Order: sequence, then structure tokens, then C-alpha cells
Amino acid sequence: MSTWFSLELGDGVEALAPTGKIQEAFMPAFIAAGQPEDMAIFSSSRWARTAEGRSTKLITAYFSPSASSLAKAFGAVACAKPSSEGMGLLAGPQETLNSFFPDRKTE
Repeated sequence: MSTWFSLELGDGVEALAPTGKIQEAFMPAFIAAGQPEDMAIFSSSRWARTAEGRSTKLITAYFSPSASSLAKAFGAVACAKPSSEGMGLLAGPQETLNSFFPDRKTE
């Protein structure tokens, strides 16, 4: 299986609650799945304009293919593998960031 999933979390403060819920749910799901090395959730942000014309930073969560059950539980939708640009680890083994996004630039 190679389907990724994405979930729009909202902007800044709005994204805090769903981010926390995803992080809380990850560890029990990770353990139940046998702690697969490729199970992780990542996040990235992008600038967008609101209907009022102001700029806001929107946060998106990306679930790796082995996190598909968790993704579906949160209502995430299937998507292509995301770009490594601005990608960060939200939950999962630290090594997954480099294994899924080896071209990611670090500052």
C-alpha cells in the first residue's frame, strides 16, 4: 500500500486542538500496529488568503501509508506523497522524516 492521506488542520491556534488529538491517538495505534518503522504523521504549513483578504498560515497533516487506519479515523483524504518542503514530524519515529523525505532541507 502506498496511499498517503492528508487532513487540513486549520490555521495557527485553530490547528492546536486537532494536532493534539492526532498526537494522543498515534501512540496507541502505533503500538497496536506492532510499531512499524514506516508509520508516521507529518505536517507542513503554507500561506493562504482568507475570504477577508488577510494572510494566514494553514497547517496540513500527512499520514504515511502505514498510518492509513488512523488517517481514516480522523477523516483524512487520500492524496499523493507530499513534497518535502517545510515538512516536519508530527508523530512517529524520528528516522521516518529522513527515510520518507531524504531531500528535505534542514536549516
